[in-house]
Amino acid sequence: MADDLREPILARIAALLQGISGFEFAGRNLVEVDERRMPSCILYDGDETAWDVPQAVGLRPGVIEMAPIIEINLQEPPDTVGTSVNVLLTQLKQVLLSDAMIDGLCNGVTNGGIRYVACTTSLSPSRAEAVKMQVHFAIAVPFTPNDF
Repeated sequence: MADDLREPILARIAALLQGISGFEFAGRNLVEVDERRMPSCILYDGDETAWDVPQAVGLRPGVIEMAPIIEINLQEPPDTVGTSVNVLLTQLKQVLLSDAMIDGLCNGVTNGGIRYVACTTSLSPSRAEAVKMQVHFAIAVPFTPNDF
């Protein structure tokens, strides 16, 4: 009997974030981070949506797309903050998109797995020394209710 894949995937992402050398702190579902622990990244579990597969009704298998959000928090001088947050974004994408364990958990879904979706940033002229960047991923995983 298998478990729902949501928690194992989110736990794996949290563990991967802990290993990214550019972050002083990595956490999960936190509201605030101490400014002394920056740069930081916070994993927010996010939403999930079922793919529109008409035959996946009741206990029949389907596909769930998870949508975790990772927030990068950084405070630096204005002349380096943009470059620094982009370096952290690149590290984050490289680590998550190449992880064999996440890929393995998504096995069995055509076009499944993890993909980068977008990022949004709070970087603006009035707050040029601090940035919050939200990085959005989508993860398509098999949904097999009979295995729960």
